[in-house]
This record gives sequence, C-alpha cells and structure tokens, in this order.
Amino acid sequence: MVTVLMPVYNGEKYLAESIESVLNQTYKNFELLIIDDFSNDQSVKIIKSFNDKRIQIIQNPKNLGQSITMNIGLQLARGTYIARLDQDDLCQKERLKKQLEFLLKYDYSIVGSWVIKINKNSKIIGYYHHPTNNEEIVNAMGINSALAHSSVMMRKKDILSIGGYSEKYKIVMDWDLWIRAIKHGFKIGNIAEYLISARMHNEQAMNSILGKRNLQKEINIIMRNSVSLITNKSNYNAYLGWKYYYKILLSNQSLNRFSSVLQFILNILNFRGLFEFIKLIIYHKIINNPTRFYVPPITNKIR
Repeated sequence: MVTVLMPVYNGEKYLAESIESVLNQTYKNFELLIIDDFSNDQSVKIIKSFNDKRIQIIQNPKNLGQSITMNIGLQLARGTYIARLDQDDLCQKERLKKQLEFLLKYDYSIVGSWVIKINKNSKIIGYYHHPTNNEEIVNAMGINSALAHSSVMMRKKDILSIGGYSEKYKIVMDWDLWIRAIKHGFKIGNIAEYLISARMHNEQAMNSILGKRNLQKEINIIMRNSVSLITNKSNYNAYLGWKYYYKILLSNQSLNRFSSVLQFILNILNFRGLFEFIKLIIYHKIINNPTRFYVPPITNKIR
C-alpha cells in the first residue's frame, strides 16, 4: 500500500535514526525505498547494515540531484501511496497509519501534518503549525509552502499524472509540485497532529551561500506562479511584502557593496516600494513563524 521514499546524499550523521523511525511504524505494510544519490560517505554502508526485507536500496551511478532522484523513486515505487521522508527527519510511530486512513477516507491527493522542530541532537526547538483545510492551504501557497515536505503522503497516480517533481528546481521542488497539484484540481490537507520531527541544522543545502542564493531565485519564480491562488486579502498583502523583499535581496547581491546600499535606499524611497516594505514588516513574523499565535499542547509522548 505504501512506499516511504527517502533520497539520500551524504546523510551518515542522522540516517540510522531516520531509518529506525520508519521501521518502528505501527503500520507494517510498506516498503522503504532509499535512493542513494552517489554518496561519498558511509551512507550506503549504514543502509545495508539494516537487516529488514522492507528496505529497498537503489544507487545512482552519479550525483543527479534531489528532484531527479525523487522522480526515479516515483517510478520505482510499488506502493499506491508515497510517503516522503528526508534523510535527517523522523517519523512518529503512527504517522503512516494515520495518513493512510485519511487518504482512504477522504478525496484528497496529498496530506501532510504538523511538525516538531528538532536540533542536531534531536531536542525539541519549536513547532510548525500549518493550515489544515484545502482552502487555507491554497491561499497560503502564495506566501510560503504550507506543507512540510517530509510530512507528506501522496497518491502516486495523481503525482505522476502531473509529471512528478520539476527538475529545474534544486530546493523548492516540493512547493512547485503543490502549486501544480492545486491547479490540476487535486485537494491537499494537513492532519492537525505532530506526525514527524524535522531536523534543523547548518549542514542543510539551503543554509550554504550557494543554497541561499538558489533559494531566493527559485522563490521569486514560485511566487509568480502562485499569486493567482490567493483570494485572502491579508495573504495577498503578505505576498506583496515578500515579493518586494526578494526583489531587493536579489538586486543587492548582484551589485557591489556601495551600490547595494544605494539601490536599497532608492527602492525604499520609491512610494510603492515603501508601502510594500511596510507590509513585509507587518506580516513577516506570521509568515516565518506559523506557531506565533499558537501554544502547542503539552505532551510527554513527542517522539
């Protein structure tokens, strides 16, 4: 019924813990399809150290990147449903069971969940509280991805019908996939429970200088593609603020330091630019921290 798809590249540090979190699921009828993207560390050795017939490992002959690797996984997956998990994140024990029950009961193509944020030592540092119903998720897509990629379970046939992941993106390929799914009429939800733990650490690709640059470029493209989905006024105001913010950021990075400061001042002095920048200041805390007005329930059972 379910394929857990995990692309791996040099993931030796957290990989064993991630694999164990999948193997410990209460729901047992799954395969764990791990595709190693030509790692040069001990990742493959760690994967092969697990003696579990549910684990399938594929090794790319060269480094192909995450989008291509995940599309290979979509094609090879035997499950009707695809559950994503990154090499450094963790599943809660009932994740697969609860998401499968949701997709079997409702006419949705994609379902995610709320997320526990953990650090490199697996200690809780916060929470992501994403919108749960389809309408709110659609409206949020013009501001930020309203789904945690590692939390998602998808109907494979629906994802394949829209071409899978776009291979032109290196970082925000998931955000692009959700937008295309919405435009094709597929419904998306989030279960209001913490079903995964997402690890935050400095070794993630988006935290490198090149990664941040690519992220900003890709977000610019994504936001242009997603603005038509927004019907909520406050979300549209937030979209304008982010659009202006990234415009300044990218133009500044292409200039020398003095010109960068001058360009920034000129942009701010422009009336429309100032207006949009004020909107950014108003909305940025909500955009960056969806749990700002939410106090998560206290629980002893968080892993």
